[in-house]
Amino acid sequence: MDLSVLKQSDRRYWVPWGDDAEVCLRHITREELREIFKKATVTRFVNHAKSEEFDPGKADCLLGRAAIVEWKGFTDGGEVAPCTPESIDLVMTRHNTFAKFINDTVIDLDYLVGQEREAVAKNS
Repeated sequence: MDLSVLKQSDRRYWVPWGDDAEVCLRHITREELREIFKKATVTRFVNHAKSEEFDPGKADCLLGRAAIVEWKGFTDGGEVAPCTPESIDLVMTRHNTFAKFINDTVIDLDYLVGQEREAVAKNS
């Protein structure tokens, strides 16, 4: 295992999505993931007792915004869809398969590095 990859906190990886789209993703570290989950957890006090409630939809949006840098091949009514926070929230809350893909992919550094290697080999 090459630990130098773990020391690079802002590497970006182009990953194919579907037949004709690509998504540029940042690897999300375990520390970042914990922070995202913390932000998606609401703490309330009910009858002086602490109660925490996790909001998975908010977590998906926060993770999408942290991980998705850019995309290609996404359209909106035939026009190119820009990669905006609002567009990211839309796909992360309304497209189950895409949200699961992002959730699984951005924490899997081995997969991301493998995709990068495949792209380099393909373009050589």
